[in-house]
Amino acid sequence: MEEAITYLNQRGFIFFWPIKDVVLPSLWGAVAGNRPVAAEHDDPGHVTLLPEQAHPIHASAARQKLVELYFHSVGAARLRELLRLFPWRTTEAEGAVQSLVQAGRLQRDLSHPGEQGQWISVPDLL
Repeated sequence: MEEAITYLNQRGFIFFWPIKDVVLPSLWGAVAGNRPVAAEHDDPGHVTLLPEQAHPIHASAARQKLVELYFHSVGAARLRELLRLFPWRTTEAEGAVQSLVQAGRLQRDLSHPGEQGQWISVPDLL
């Protein structure tokens, strides 16, 4: 359990299992290696995590935290990649990003060489 928490803290944002066509690290990959997710629950790769520190959080604060962790994991992305990952309304995602920009934890309206669109990034990446 401690190794899983350490891995999560190092990466900032991960999936529990690999997601097709989404490039992000997964706890499954860290624990079980690069192999398909098993269908059987007695597979040694299955790990049960208990949320010992869970507490209530407002939806907008949760979105901000998830957005911040996501960008610390990937470095930079466009809003459309964020919306592919999270099933939020565009206004909700925009609000979370804008709050983090105002707090100095993200930068936006950036360009990426060879890519179109406006990019969002963590400041220390630039």
